[in-house]
Amino acid sequence: MLLLQVLFLIALTISLYVFIRRAKHFKRRNGTYGSFKMYMTSLCFFTIGIFNFIILSLDLLGAVSWFITIALLMLGAYFTKFLNDEDRKRYAP
Repeated sequence: MLLLQVLFLIALTISLYVFIRRAKHFKRRNGTYGSFKMYMTSLCFFTIGIFNFIILSLDLLGAVSWFITIALLMLGAYFTKFLNDEDRKRYAP
């Protein structure tokens, strides 16, 4: 279990680094970071990962943790409509 936790923390650190680098690249190209709504999908998914990591580490699985995870997932899915055009072209055929 400890190995999985360490691997998760490494993967989370790398993905946060890529997320911040892409935000800085967007600012260099457009002069602004854009609206906060544009970053909500990624932030919801990061929150899901961190929340579930803590819940699994403390063995507190239950209906409340499932509800929070599903609510964050739906919130992240809602905010995909605010992604910038470059991200839409990347993820849509």
